[in-house]
Amino acid sequence: MFSTNCRSCNLVSLLIYCFILLSLFIHSLPVFADEAKQSEFKNKIISAFKTADKESAILSLFYLEEMDDKTREIYKKLAKRLGKKELPQITFAKLPPDFNPLYVLDGYEYKPNLKPLGQVALKHGEQGSETKITYGEKDGKFYFPGVIKILVNADAKPDKTLQIIVIGIAHPPLIFSGYCDIMQSNNKIRRMEVEDSGNGNQTVLLRGQYIEECEVINDSQTGSISLRLLEDDQSIFEYKIESPETKIIYKNKK
Repeated sequence: MFSTNCRSCNLVSLLIYCFILLSLFIHSLPVFADEAKQSEFKNKIISAFKTADKESAILSLFYLEEMDDKTREIYKKLAKRLGKKELPQITFAKLPPDFNPLYVLDGYEYKPNLKPLGQVALKHGEQGSETKITYGEKDGKFYFPGVIKILVNADAKPDKTLQIIVIGIAHPPLIFSGYCDIMQSNNKIRRMEVEDSGNGNQTVLLRGQYIEECEVINDSQTGSISLRLLEDDQSIFEYKIESPETKIIYKNKK
């Protein structure tokens, strides 16, 4: 019923082989393109730090469209501060898995004017501090994004200073995990992951309307763990458990 034709078999095999090569080539194009753009952007950063007018050159690395005058002034001050530093070591990195470019404060949303693609780390000296700045793309070139401010809730009350304090006591240091849901002034919930920092403790300080709920779990299943929540320095919740209890739950009763 079926016959084999060696010539046709070879032709099919050649077509499949060519298709695989073409697929690999097409998928590799964005990688090479990104590397070329990163190299171009790195050279532009180096040139900015070497030029006589460093402040203006560094400011040109930022994409400033759609920004208000007040925010532009902040970026000018940032460029002036960076301009006082020597040529940094420059490396590129991926965005953290939990990266969230949106910031909410007092009914305004602050967001980048370019979609963040990754981070540029600027390290000044062997023992110097490292500054990480996101970068994005416009018209085929990389820039550091600016920030645009959008009013989303004109009736929002001023945000409060919120504190989440988790203290674990055990030896070796206690391991814990969990989350807190924060009501923001854009009427949206932001989930903050809670986890130990290697010493059994964590303190989170942020701005928001109020803490909606929290859940903290003692993953070590030994020792004790406590959760304390504050809004504008006023304690709204404090609870401590000892093993074998492993979970603390807080729910806002408003």
